[in-house]
Amino acid sequence: MNQVAENKGINELELGKVIKFEELLSVSYKYNGYSGYEFYLDKNTGKGVNFSSQSHTQWDWAPIKEINFKELKEYLANANDIMDPMNNTDDMFFKEMMEDVRKSLVSVNELEQAEKLLEQRGYSGVKYRFTSRGDRFFKGTTPSKKTKDLAVQRDENTVSIYESEEYKNKYKKIFAAKYLSSSYTFQKGDYKDELLKLFKYAFRLCYENLLQKFEEVVFEEKIGAFAKRVIEKIQNEATEFVDIISLAISEFNSLIIPSGYKLFDEQALEFKNENKLIYSFIALLETDADKI
Repeated sequence: MNQVAENKGINELELGKVIKFEELLSVSYKYNGYSGYEFYLDKNTGKGVNFSSQSHTQWDWAPIKEINFKELKEYLANANDIMDPMNNTDDMFFKEMMEDVRKSLVSVNELEQAEKLLEQRGYSGVKYRFTSRGDRFFKGTTPSKKTKDLAVQRDENTVSIYESEEYKNKYKKIFAAKYLSSSYTFQKGDYKDELLKLFKYAFRLCYENLLQKFEEVVFEEKIGAFAKRVIEKIQNEATEFVDIISLAISEFNSLIIPSGYKLFDEQALEFKNENKLIYSFIALLETDADKI
């Protein structure tokens, strides 16, 4: 499981009531004495988004690196005192606002991943500027202390980083990787099939080249047998639900090492009241930037 980041926890925020609307949970809070902040969590995906608003009609994504949003996610996931929306949920504005939240959960999540990728590659002071045609543009300082204009381009299977001298608008690709994104939801008492999928995925990443020797149905049968043996091993070592899943995630991390893929933006979110845990991750396999 990921360690909690060393920044402001929820105890340093003035939190309001937790509100539930369909799959969304939200909480308003004060930050540095100012109100107008709201954090939303999608219970089905584990994704979260933070908004700042000056009025009920003007709001925007609000990245605040000093706040530990992982703690806010966990707080919402396991809240006991939950209210229904005070708004009239048939109101057109309210419905549009919730649809905006759902769209933002996807786009902001991708934006934050791009920012994390840049920071992982050694850039500092990374600041988002704008999005154009699906590419995310930033400004940041390189490991050699040069300020650069940056772009992160991502499609379904690849991700690339581009650099340009400030204000030159002439970008050069300096990093490229194959990109995999996946999410698994484990329910207490009914998690074995999802674990089977997780481990079959791990073996497929490592041994995809064997498909040249076996038919797909034979290959699927072999990796399925491997996956079942791993699950049996884990169940012999742990009995509690969370311990089993935690051990399974560690085992998965070890299994994919031979594939060359490295885990990035890995998250595990437990819903204790629902006996549910969502595990999500991105895996990257660095490739030749000139050839991808």
